[in-house]
Amino acid sequence: MPEPIKIRRALISVYDKTGIVDFARAVHEEFGIEIISTGGTAKTLTEAGIPVTLVEDITGFPELLGGRVKTLHPKIFAAILADRDNPEHMRQLKEQGIEPIDMVVVNLYPFEKTVADPNCKFEDALEMIDIGGVCLLRAAAKNQRHVLVVSEADEVFYEKMLAYIRDWDRSVPGDDLHRRTAWGAFWQVARYNAAIATWLSKDVAEYPAELRALHMRNWGELHYGENPHQQAELLELQGVPCSADLVYADALWESEREMSFNNYADANAALELCAELTQALAYEEPRASARADSRSALVSPLSMVFNEPDGNSPTWLLTWTTYGSWLPGDERGFVGRVPAESGKHVVHNLPGTSYDADRQELEDAARERMQGRPVKLDQQTADTALAACVEAARAHDISLLALSIMPDRVHLLCQGEQDGAKLMQLFKGISARRLSQAHALTDAPRWWTKSGSRRYIPKGADLQPAVRYVCDQHDALCVCSFETLSGSHARCVRSAARAEARGSPLAPAGCACCFIKHTNACGVGIADDPIEAYRRAYLGDPKAAMGGILALNFNVDAAFAEPVMDSLQRWGKEAGAGAFFVEVWLAPSFDEAAVKLIRTKKKWGERVRLLDVGNMTTPPDPNELEFKSIAGGMLAQTRDSVGLNEDQWKVVTERQATDQEMANLRLAWLIAKHTKSNAVSICKDGMLIGNGAGQMSRVMSCRIATWLAKDSRHEEKLHGAAAASDGFFPFRDGLDLLVDAGITAIIQPGGSKRDQKVIDACNERGVAMIFTGTRHFKH
Repeated sequence: MPEPIKIRRALISVYDKTGIVDFARAVHEEFGIEIISTGGTAKTLTEAGIPVTLVEDITGFPELLGGRVKTLHPKIFAAILADRDNPEHMRQLKEQGIEPIDMVVVNLYPFEKTVADPNCKFEDALEMIDIGGVCLLRAAAKNQRHVLVVSEADEVFYEKMLAYIRDWDRSVPGDDLHRRTAWGAFWQVARYNAAIATWLSKDVAEYPAELRALHMRNWGELHYGENPHQQAELLELQGVPCSADLVYADALWESEREMSFNNYADANAALELCAELTQALAYEEPRASARADSRSALVSPLSMVFNEPDGNSPTWLLTWTTYGSWLPGDERGFVGRVPAESGKHVVHNLPGTSYDADRQELEDAARERMQGRPVKLDQQTADTALAACVEAARAHDISLLALSIMPDRVHLLCQGEQDGAKLMQLFKGISARRLSQAHALTDAPRWWTKSGSRRYIPKGADLQPAVRYVCDQHDALCVCSFETLSGSHARCVRSAARAEARGSPLAPAGCACCFIKHTNACGVGIADDPIEAYRRAYLGDPKAAMGGILALNFNVDAAFAEPVMDSLQRWGKEAGAGAFFVEVWLAPSFDEAAVKLIRTKKKWGERVRLLDVGNMTTPPDPNELEFKSIAGGMLAQTRDSVGLNEDQWKVVTERQATDQEMANLRLAWLIAKHTKSNAVSICKDGMLIGNGAGQMSRVMSCRIATWLAKDSRHEEKLHGAAAASDGFFPFRDGLDLLVDAGITAIIQPGGSKRDQKVIDACNERGVAMIFTGTRHFKH
């Protein structure tokens, strides 16, 4: 087994310089590694006081052709490609006076981001086709046994590489890590080349259709496909926007029963519906159980990481800004480091004041370094950043005390074993990655500025001033603290303006539970109490719930898991159910005590697949694609991301829907959206009571929905209930069938040439009807 690699020389040439200064300083100062660099990277490192050997000093050639040729030289590539175990290779290096290069740190020109700009010119795109970087990555990855390749512009990834280098003499031989990083480099190059080929194919006459490459990672074969005679495998799409990810969900099972093809299909349907309900609930975190023993009530994902301060732990107040924020001349100015005679720090460079020469140069230099427009967060990106910070805290055992996210900055007060620099890297790195996955960033090179403020607060110090400072930001998009998330009122506090503007369209509910069978909802419940939300979902159709997929939007603890395990005894038998078990159970997280109870209380608990899917509040990326196979190819479309767009809704009947009917209509509309067409969904009092799915005629979907409601003992609930149809009513027959059953409010897209006859029928029978103007077919 080969020895781990000692790194002596590293070539660093990066376009995205996020985190590169700290990484380069660490490898040079801690290990004495010689750094070879080029152009802009060399300038950045030199300005930071890090010694650099220029590539041209090694090759004897200057950069040529305006920078197109920098590293393409035998003295560079022989130093990377030489097999250290091959005596002839090493003899030739010595003969030519070439020293080996042991690490290559490269990231590529942002070609995809460049061509995504509609104003991009052909010549601009050509200049963004990286040549030297691709060659360096391929060379280092080919010689992976002797060269470490670092190809990700990510502070957290750099920290992982530093950890490996620091522990090189005690670590496992480099084969495993080097092979993983080499695979990553080749994968990036493959995607990069495919993006260029796709772009070029648009203007090639011989190819009337644009070429498009999809990259997928094969996670292995599944037990079988939809049926036992079909083969199946799990593939992960690479480089495609994705707001939720079942492939990477944390699986909490120890049995031999892996997820099946149907499990994944149904779990995906459950996750999508539950996530949409969660987003419609305006991220009002579920309150704890209203039972008398509320001390053991549910804990929300936020309140798992927002904790009371620990007087024996160090505290850090972290602040970082969005890219391009707080340049000299910004309206806030900046504070001088040296206090004036009065003892106060002087604020410099406020707009409207005169600049001295040094400050003007500082502003000019800062603006010259800008590689795009300043980044400003909106509510959606702030929500994503909040979820990412919570994710980072949970993953690294960090206790959050307070957090506020503004359009141009983040304040975070936390306690953890890590030092301030490490904490800053974790929060900025993970949040930047999640933001890039969920949102397009076309006008700036990165989300955050490279630096930030780290203030250490000694043990035992009064933390209230720091908490107030974080929470009292007037322009906050999101504010959370241990005080607002303590006890039985766990919730995410939003700005007053947003709360007034939107509120929760499904208020006052906060908890959502969904049962899915064959990708359709058979039970949905929303309520302010988690157990009540679950009871409503289960009793929607307790017969169909058996063997289904259960999805929740809150953390599962033992106090909640117990009634789920006892569903049949508590509610099912009285409702006519004969048995109960769950195939897959999804939630943002599961407490250890809950998992233990689930595994031991019932036999089926040993087999159920528990999936920790994390945060459900990130809205779908508008560019996210869905695929469906057809003979000889596939179809692709953007996701159906339209939800409760009530500004487009129109009451078309004489009678308006009551507030209670509106709440039922909203819930039914979202459920119908996630039900196979033709779909008719009936809701009452925060629960689905009948779902007519996948029928060839709409009237049959109406008939099935009402029949299921009666069969599940909801006949009384049908009176005053609301129904949603994913498509228009072509005739009044389906409407009459619903009204005969007791429905008093209906929501549908409209658009039929017989709309007026349907409206007249509603007026004739005193039914309120809303046209949404949006169809939600699902095939």
